[in-house]
Amino acid sequence: MDIRAFCEPKSIAVVGASSNRKKLGWQILSNLKKGGYSGKIYPVNLKSDRILGLKAYPSLLDIDNSVDLALIVIPKKKVIEEVRKCAERKIKNIIIISAGFKESDKEGKRMEEKIIELAKQNDLNILGPNCLGLINSRKKINLTFSRFDLVGGRDSRIACLSQSGAIGSSLLDWFSDKNLKLTKFISLGNQAVLKENDFFYSLRKDKNIDLVVAYLEEISEGQEFLANVTRLSKIKPVIIVKAGRSQAGSQAALSHTGSLSGSRQATEAALERSGAIVAKDLNELFDLLELWTGLVNKSAEKIFKGAKLYIVSNAGGPSVISVDIASDNNLEVGAWPKGLKVKGLPATVHSRNPLDILGDASSERYQKALDALLSKKDIDVILAILTPQTATEINKTAEVIIKLNKKHKDKFIVPVFIGEASLKKARRKFIKSYLPIMYFPHQAIFALAKFSQYFDSLHDLRPYNLGNGRDSKMMVIEKVDENYEVIKNNYQAKLVLGQSLDYLESIKLLKKYQVPTIETKKFVDVKQLKKKNFPLVLKAVGPQLLHKTDKKGVMILIDAKQLKKHLPAMKRLAKGRDNYLVYQPYVEKHLEMIVGFRRDSNFGPLVMVGWGGIYIEAIEDVAWGLDDIDFDRAIQMIKSLKSYKVLTGLRTGKTYDIKGLAKTLVSIAKLARENVDIQELDINPLLVGEKKVIAVDIRIII
Repeated sequence: MDIRAFCEPKSIAVVGASSNRKKLGWQILSNLKKGGYSGKIYPVNLKSDRILGLKAYPSLLDIDNSVDLALIVIPKKKVIEEVRKCAERKIKNIIIISAGFKESDKEGKRMEEKIIELAKQNDLNILGPNCLGLINSRKKINLTFSRFDLVGGRDSRIACLSQSGAIGSSLLDWFSDKNLKLTKFISLGNQAVLKENDFFYSLRKDKNIDLVVAYLEEISEGQEFLANVTRLSKIKPVIIVKAGRSQAGSQAALSHTGSLSGSRQATEAALERSGAIVAKDLNELFDLLELWTGLVNKSAEKIFKGAKLYIVSNAGGPSVISVDIASDNNLEVGAWPKGLKVKGLPATVHSRNPLDILGDASSERYQKALDALLSKKDIDVILAILTPQTATEINKTAEVIIKLNKKHKDKFIVPVFIGEASLKKARRKFIKSYLPIMYFPHQAIFALAKFSQYFDSLHDLRPYNLGNGRDSKMMVIEKVDENYEVIKNNYQAKLVLGQSLDYLESIKLLKKYQVPTIETKKFVDVKQLKKKNFPLVLKAVGPQLLHKTDKKGVMILIDAKQLKKHLPAMKRLAKGRDNYLVYQPYVEKHLEMIVGFRRDSNFGPLVMVGWGGIYIEAIEDVAWGLDDIDFDRAIQMIKSLKSYKVLTGLRTGKTYDIKGLAKTLVSIAKLARENVDIQELDINPLLVGEKKVIAVDIRIII
């Protein structure tokens, strides 16, 4: 849905406009008028004839002219009636500021559901309810009750979406302090109709926006989110703060994959796949914004892509700390340029990075050091660290940094002035010149690393495509009775007790997707085995035996004598509907790994690879991805494991079949996309040898 017109109305009605300065209806109308909006404004109030010098109307139905957007800020019990009037007047765009809906109680939830129903019936675009409103600085529209001033300041070319009105207000206040206009601000509120995805889609086409920031508490439709954000991130950076990542998944899991995954793993895998820059908290968000907004008329990609850290400082301690922080954030510290000697520095200054120009450094010494480094082609960004000491020329040094940033248009000096009392005037100079205010090195280095990683990985970002398995169900479940279901497809597999797929049919399904599997046969009688079949593995499988090892349902038997000894106990264990015994040839153990997936209700299949075996939940060395992984992404997931060092020969010197492991992971992702009724699957263990991989156990939950 392209809702650009929603943000650019030519006429606005404010339902609930008031002459009382204490009411939101007055504050919103005042902001709209004070901001310089040039379109038609129609205050709607039952009792007043004029408000803020504007003709007021008793009802939306009394306005003779067309209305592009209606803002509703009245008690919640009257909101539905006004939405109906909008539908009658063909007013398609609506903002509901009023609160007290699903966030409050059951009655409010029912009222919100009625609003959604009206929107569907009449094709209405509704923002909110329970939201702060909308700002479009370029069109001089401030439809919020915030103190944000549209007059003056530099256009930031930044758009912000926020599901929290309070955090939205904080962002607006921060931009005001920086003398910056937040180009677009959308407070999403309850997202009854318009969702974050509607705006992500629209912002992709907005040429006036260079950066998108989003604070999200819920993601309304996970796969649509991925489709939109991967495409948006390909064009411009997207910073996302996702709250509630640690909430445990509510679905009970029967597989290892399911027991290890929850909403946190799904959300983190999705955010990584989206290409967005993820900020874990508000500190990180504001650090990223601080650095970005300092790029006055500079190319972010030119400065951040392939960035290496260079430091000029009048103090050794902060320089050492900065190098450590750079290492923690995987940001390379650049080598000192060959042959570069900075003229005018004391003889005791060593030519190296970080460059310590000593505690008595004057502003002139900073100027010579910074100018010399910026003259080098491959140096694009420098941290200028200053600590206030007796000889420090704080304000003059700030002026040097400001002038050099203007002189070197394709370079960026980030001032990091550490301290407080003596630095306030210098910081005001930086704000006036739109340079970042960084109090400590970690703020600048974190933000620099994040933007650098974004631009460095941009060429690898692939759009996420919708429809992965949604419209191509291979399995159709037919209800036979309350305890038994039959799955009809080309391999006529059984679903037992509505939980586990038949073991041998599960093996067939793996083979269909070219996953190497061990030869597995149903055990009927001792007579079917010959001497060459030993040693073998005997397993009790079935719906009551999902965790076979815990119930002693797996035995390694070296000969027929040992088989006869243990067979009675195994048969007793396999009693029960649809339980039975299978046997497999014994394979000398290589490395035990696990691959599998769990279907997340929001993001679809969540694919995993990790260290396998019976202690997998205790070790939890796993990596997660989404269902559209390719071979390269599978390799990246494997490399992220702690056990990757073992796969590459740690201690033993043996190297294992990492390519085979990656191919298996890709096959499982394809299986997940095409078999939409499978909820959980794991192959544990998947034995990984030096030249091959082989699946020796499988569990599928539907």
